[in-house]
Amino acid sequence: MILYLDSSAIVKLYVDEPYAGIVRAAVAEAAACCSPLIAYAESGQRWRRLFE
Repeated sequence: MILYLDSSAIVKLYVDEPYAGIVRAAVAEAAACCSPLIAYAESGQRWRRLFE
């Protein structure tokens, strides 16, 4: 299975948020993961809000 990750799912890989365990398990089972390039910028905004 190829797993599509949006920016909120990418953040859940690194931060303990609701449903983070589900995302991590899905990534572990996936044959490949992908996300749009814009997810890089969107997740950057999320990181900034987390550490302000």
